[in-house]
Amino acid sequence: MIFNKVEIDYKVCDEVIFINTVSVKYEYRKQGVFKELLNHLQSTYNKPIVLESFHTLVPMYLHLGFEDLGESDDQGYHLMKRKN
Repeated sequence: MIFNKVEIDYKVCDEVIFINTVSVKYEYRKQGVFKELLNHLQSTYNKPIVLESFHTLVPMYLHLGFEDLGESDDQGYHLMKRKN
């Protein structure tokens, strides 16, 4: 199962799935596990995914199908949304 390959804290809300934190375990990195997790969450709940990302990770999230909704605070975090 995908959840034994990651550490994740997320909440399913009325309109979206909000990912607070996520980390792929070292031995599973660079194997598409995070993308598999995103697809699993969206197919299970049929909702878009929202998260905040530090500005240096924005290109990775864009590659994974997220849209950059802009800076969410003055510390360089960006609000990201992946539509289902």
